[in-house]
Amino acid sequence: MGLVCKPDVKSYWSTNPILETPFFKKMMTCNRFLALLSFFHLVNNENQPTRNDPNRDKLFKTRRLMDHLNTRFPAVYYPEQQLAVDESMMPFRGRVEFRQYLPSKPIRYGLKLYLCCCESSSGYVLLMKFYTGANTTGPEEAMENRW
Repeated sequence: MGLVCKPDVKSYWSTNPILETPFFKKMMTCNRFLALLSFFHLVNNENQPTRNDPNRDKLFKTRRLMDHLNTRFPAVYYPEQQLAVDESMMPFRGRVEFRQYLPSKPIRYGLKLYLCCCESSSGYVLLMKFYTGANTTGPEEAMENRW
């Protein structure tokens, strides 16, 4: 969560004097935060297409946020040179149908991303696209057709 990195969410409300982060306890209780987190949605789930729909968007729940970020990132930072396109793996063990399993990699389970990083020295992400599968017919077409 930001600048203070702890192993899990409940650790931010630890009462151990060595591990304690008083800021979080002053703002709200751990149970209140977990309740808000469980009810946080970016879209109305009633509008979600069925699983049988061949043109359904696998990123339906986050599509608007991803599109907004991909339009804002280039608007606030102007790269000069040394751009890099990178394939990255975001650790994730949750339930999503496009989660990848690569047994020979350090991060075995996760979501595969393609990143266009500006000026490889800064690592600023200009664009990001999720890999949602090899044979898709919906909005997540092959990566070479998206850039």
